[in-house]
Amino acid sequence: MKVIYSILPKFAGGGTGNIAYHTVREIYKRGYLKKLITASYRETEIDSSLITTVPVRDIPVVWRTSWGSGLNYVIRDNIFDFLSSFKIEECDIYHCWSHPSLFSLRKARSKGAKIILQYASTHILAAEQILSKEYDKYGFKYKPFHPLHVRKVLREIEETDYILVPSRWVYDTFLKHGVPEKKLLLVPFSVDLDRFKPGRKKDDIFRVLFSGQLSLRKGAQYVLQAWSELNLKNSELVLMGNVQEQVKPIIKKYQGKMNFKITGAVSDPVPYYQQASVFVFPSIEEGSALVNYEALACGLPSITTPNSGAQGIVRDGQEGFIVPMRNVEALKEKIRFLHEHPGEREKMSKSALEHIKNYSQDVLGSNIERIYREVLKS
Repeated sequence: MKVIYSILPKFAGGGTGNIAYHTVREIYKRGYLKKLITASYRETEIDSSLITTVPVRDIPVVWRTSWGSGLNYVIRDNIFDFLSSFKIEECDIYHCWSHPSLFSLRKARSKGAKIILQYASTHILAAEQILSKEYDKYGFKYKPFHPLHVRKVLREIEETDYILVPSRWVYDTFLKHGVPEKKLLLVPFSVDLDRFKPGRKKDDIFRVLFSGQLSLRKGAQYVLQAWSELNLKNSELVLMGNVQEQVKPIIKKYQGKMNFKITGAVSDPVPYYQQASVFVFPSIEEGSALVNYEALACGLPSITTPNSGAQGIVRDGQEGFIVPMRNVEALKEKIRFLHEHPGEREKMSKSALEHIKNYSQDVLGSNIERIYREVLKS
C-alpha cells in the first residue's frame, strides 16, 4: 500500500498541522507513506526525503470587507492546489485535505488512486449557516466564506471517493446536505498522551480554562458572559489563545469587572491545563476540537457543546457535561456545580484519564490502517 498525503498548513506546526502529523506519523511507521506534500514543515521523525514542499505565502488580507474568509485565501489555496497537482505520482491512496485539493485529487484519480478527502469541520453549508447567524447577532455583516471558496469545496466533496470526518456531529451535517452515507468515513482525532498528562496543581483556586482562538466561532463570548454572572469565590477564568478583532469589544466590556486573564498564544499549553480545575469550551462550530482531547488527557472535567464535535469524547455526566450551544444558563449551571462539588470533579477527572486512552495515537493508526484497507477493497 502506497499513500500520498497532502496538507497546506505547516506540517506539525500546530492546529491542523498537528492533526496531519499524528496521522502521517502512523502511516510512516507502518511503511505506507510514499510522499507528503505540504507548504512547509517542522522537522519530525518523518524522513525528509519523503516530504515535498510547495511553498506558498499568505496573500495580503485586502478583501475582507464582505467575507470572513476572503479572496486572499481562495488565491493561496488554488496556487497550492495547482502546483501540488504536478507533484502527484502513482499511488494506491491520495489522502488530501479539503479546500486546496480539487486539481490534485483529479490528477491522482487519473493515475488510478482512491481519493480520501479529509474534512476537519462541519459541511461548509452548515458552517456558513451557523456562523452567519452568529455574525449577524453581533453586528458583523460579512459572510464566513467567499463564494468561490464554497463552490470549490462543494466540487471536492462531489468528486472525491470518500470523505474522512472526525465526529458524528460532522458526519450528520454531511448527511443533512445530501452526501451519501457510503461516502463517509468516521475516525476521531487523537492526542499525544506522553505530552498531555496531569500535573500537580500548585494552589486551591478554582480555575476555569478556555483554550483556543478567542473568536465568536469558538464561543468565547458565552464564556465571558457566564463568568461575569457567576461571581464565584476563590476562582479565576483563564482564556488561552489569540484574540480576534470581532471579540475585542466584548472583552473590553468585561475588563475590570471580573477576575479573568488572557494569555495570548502560548508555545506550551500543558502547564495551563495542569493548573486548571475545569475546562470550558462552548464552541458553536467545530469538527472535533483537539482541545477537548487535550483537556481530558490532563485530567480536566470538561464542559463543552455538541457543536465542538465532543460526542463520545466527552460523555455527558462522566468526563464532564455537554451543554447546548449559545446557552449561557446551562453553562453557568455546570460551572457552578463543579465549583461546589470537588468530589464530582475528582470522579470526572479519573474517568477522563481512563476514557482518553481510547484516543491514543496508536488507536488512530490502527483506525487509519483499517479505513485504508476497506477503501482499497471497495
